[in-house]
Amino acid sequence: MAKGVAAFLVGWVAALFFKKFCNWNAVFYCATGMAFLSAMLILILRTLAASCAKPSARAINDL
Repeated sequence: MAKGVAAFLVGWVAALFFKKFCNWNAVFYCATGMAFLSAMLILILRTLAASCAKPSARAINDL
């Protein structure tokens, strides 16, 4: 569902950026920034999830 909403809104938002800056560079820079941000969030969240998933040494010794 989120992809459908994004696909619906992207044309409108891109047109607003184009209208404000009078070129497509701002649209592409914004898309590049969002892609970079999502890649950094994936790396951070994977690291946090991996550290939470590891059993503690104390729990292993209690067995």
